[in-house]
Amino acid sequence: RDLHSFPTRRSSDLIDLHKRTSAWVLIDGEYKEIWQKTSVLSHPHHISSTINSLPVPPSSIKVAIEPTCGWRWVSDMLVEAGMDVHFANPLQMRCISESTQKHDKGDARTLARMLQSGFFPEAYKVSDEIYALRTLLRTRYFFVRQSTATKNYLQGVATTRGLHEYPGQHPLKKPGRLYIKQGDDIIAQALLAHIDAHAQRIKTFDAPLKVMLARYPDARLLMTIPGVRSEERRVGKECRSRW
Repeated sequence: RDLHSFPTRRSSDLIDLHKRTSAWVLIDGEYKEIWQKTSVLSHPHHISSTINSLPVPPSSIKVAIEPTCGWRWVSDMLVEAGMDVHFANPLQMRCISESTQKHDKGDARTLARMLQSGFFPEAYKVSDEIYALRTLLRTRYFFVRQSTATKNYLQGVATTRGLHEYPGQHPLKKPGRLYIKQGDDIIAQALLAHIDAHAQRIKTFDAPLKVMLARYPDARLLMTIPGVRSEERRVGKECRSRW
């Protein structure tokens, strides 16, 4: 049978994507595997070469891909090639996560069949602008968490050694910070320097976030909630969404 004779029933392709390689499986409208390629390097040149090697026109293919690793740039290439791209929702893919037969080709075949059958839990791909905003928020949140963890660690060190040794019985207030800087406790000094460095890193995100968030009415409304810092509200809202 000619592999190019599938114009009436769309083929489905699943890409099991990883950091360095991916596995591709193509099935026809009758759930028969008609093509597969494994160990495709996760690089634009190799992805493009694989698309060009498909036995059917890209415009006739529905693609299933999991939102992991380099999924955004890979999906952009697939869409540019004319494919109908669908994103699997990892939280609902129990048929793969609970499978006893774990291998890339098998995972790809399973998702391709689910897509072809119509029982395919999908995830949503946000726009590049929203994705850039989320990445900015999450990176800032990462530094906030690092700073908070370091402050808690310093507080624990000070408590163990005796808070009475620190002016005001607090290592992070102005008298306590000055006491640490003028002393010879290299552990407390290193932790304090780490906290100060994170504070500077966090500030670098505030100006661009203010500009970006001004474009979204929902974000401005969220900032009106009293008693909660605007940065914390932004992070809390964005981090509730997985992608």
